[in-house]
Amino acid sequence: MDGGLQLIQDLRAAAECSQNVYAEYEEERLADEEAEQRKRDEEGLNFENEEESPADDPNAWNFAADPEASARKTASCFDAVNRFLIGEISGRLFASFFNNELKPLI
Repeated sequence: MDGGLQLIQDLRAAAECSQNVYAEYEEERLADEEAEQRKRDEEGLNFENEEESPADDPNAWNFAADPEASARKTASCFDAVNRFLIGEISGRLFASFFNNELKPLI
Protein backbone atom coordinates (compact mmCIF):
# COMPACT_ATOMS: atom_id res chain seq x y z
CA MET A 1 0.00 0.00 0.00
CA ASP A 2 2.57 2.53 -1.04
CA GLY A 3 -0.12 4.79 -2.52
CA GLY A 4 -2.18 4.92 0.66
CA LEU A 5 -0.49 8.01 2.10
CA GLN A 6 -0.79 9.86 -1.20
CA LEU A 7 -4.45 8.84 -1.38
CA ILE A 8 -5.13 10.25 2.08
CA GLN A 9 -3.42 13.52 1.11
CA ASP A 10 -5.45 13.68 -2.12
CA LEU A 11 -8.70 13.08 -0.21
CA ARG A 12 -7.81 15.80 2.28
CA ALA A 13 -7.01 18.27 -0.52
CA ALA A 14 -10.31 17.41 -2.24
CA ALA A 15 -12.24 17.89 1.00
CA GLU A 16 -10.60 21.27 1.61
CA CYS A 17 -11.33 22.28 -1.98
CA SER A 18 -14.99 21.35 -1.61
CA GLN A 19 -15.20 23.29 1.67
CA ASN A 20 -13.81 26.36 -0.09
CA VAL A 21 -16.30 25.99 -2.94
CA TYR A 22 -19.15 25.75 -0.41
CA ALA A 23 -17.90 28.81 1.46
CA GLU A 24 -17.73 30.80 -1.80
CA TYR A 25 -21.24 29.71 -2.76
CA GLU A 26 -22.60 30.59 0.69
CA GLU A 27 -21.02 34.06 0.50
CA GLU A 28 -22.56 34.64 -2.93
CA ARG A 29 -25.94 33.36 -1.76
CA LEU A 30 -25.98 35.57 1.32
CA ALA A 31 -24.90 38.60 -0.73
CA ASP A 32 -27.70 37.84 -3.19
CA GLU A 33 -30.26 37.58 -0.41
CA GLU A 34 -29.09 40.86 1.12
CA ALA A 35 -29.22 42.61 -2.26
CA GLU A 36 -32.69 41.21 -2.91
CA GLN A 37 -33.88 42.34 0.52
CA ARG A 38 -32.49 45.85 -0.08
CA LYS A 39 -34.25 45.92 -3.45
CA ARG A 40 -37.54 44.86 -1.87
CA ASP A 41 -37.15 47.44 0.89
CA GLU A 42 -36.47 50.20 -1.66
CA GLU A 43 -39.49 49.20 -3.75
CA GLY A 44 -41.70 48.72 -0.72
CA LEU A 45 -42.21 45.02 -1.37
CA ASN A 46 -41.78 43.26 1.93
CA PHE A 47 -44.08 40.29 1.24
CA GLU A 48 -45.49 40.52 4.75
CA ASN A 49 -49.03 40.71 3.44
CA GLU A 50 -50.69 37.48 2.41
CA GLU A 51 -51.76 39.08 -0.85
CA GLU A 52 -48.15 39.71 -1.87
CA SER A 53 -45.80 36.80 -2.27
CA PRO A 54 -42.44 36.13 -3.89
CA ALA A 55 -44.27 34.03 -6.49
CA ASP A 56 -45.94 37.23 -7.75
CA ASP A 57 -42.54 38.76 -8.55
CA PRO A 58 -40.81 36.80 -11.36
CA ASN A 59 -37.37 38.16 -10.37
CA ALA A 60 -37.71 37.53 -6.64
CA TRP A 61 -35.72 34.29 -6.58
CA ASN A 62 -33.17 34.92 -9.34
CA PHE A 63 -29.84 34.72 -7.57
CA ALA A 64 -26.38 35.16 -9.03
CA ALA A 65 -25.13 32.24 -6.93
CA ASP A 66 -25.51 29.20 -9.17
CA PRO A 67 -25.91 25.92 -7.26
CA GLU A 68 -25.37 23.81 -10.38
CA ALA A 69 -22.06 25.49 -11.21
CA SER A 70 -21.03 25.13 -7.58
CA ALA A 71 -21.83 21.41 -7.67
CA ARG A 72 -19.77 20.96 -10.84
CA LYS A 73 -16.87 22.82 -9.26
CA THR A 74 -17.10 20.65 -6.14
CA ALA A 75 -17.12 17.47 -8.22
CA SER A 76 -14.02 18.67 -10.06
CA CYS A 77 -12.22 18.90 -6.71
CA PHE A 78 -12.24 15.09 -6.60
CA ASP A 79 -10.75 14.60 -10.08
CA ALA A 80 -7.24 14.05 -8.67
CA VAL A 81 -8.40 11.29 -6.29
CA ASN A 82 -7.48 7.77 -7.39
CA ARG A 83 -10.84 6.01 -7.18
CA PHE A 84 -9.35 2.71 -8.33
CA LEU A 85 -7.01 2.66 -5.33
CA ILE A 86 -9.91 3.47 -2.99
CA GLY A 87 -11.82 0.51 -4.42
CA GLU A 88 -8.81 -1.76 -4.10
CA ILE A 89 -8.20 -0.84 -0.46
CA SER A 90 -11.91 -1.06 0.37
CA GLY A 91 -12.11 -4.48 -1.30
CA ARG A 92 -9.19 -5.78 0.72
CA LEU A 93 -10.69 -4.50 3.95
CA PHE A 94 -14.10 -5.96 3.10
CA ALA A 95 -12.64 -9.34 2.14
CA SER A 96 -10.39 -9.57 5.17
CA PHE A 97 -13.21 -8.65 7.52
CA PHE A 98 -15.65 -11.21 6.17
CA ASN A 99 -13.10 -13.96 5.50
CA ASN A 100 -11.04 -13.76 8.68
CA GLU A 101 -12.91 -11.96 11.38
CA LEU A 102 -16.28 -13.71 11.29
CA LYS A 103 -16.09 -17.41 12.07
CA PRO A 104 -19.07 -19.65 11.33
CA LEU A 105 -21.06 -20.85 14.31
CA ILE A 106 -21.20 -24.42 13.02
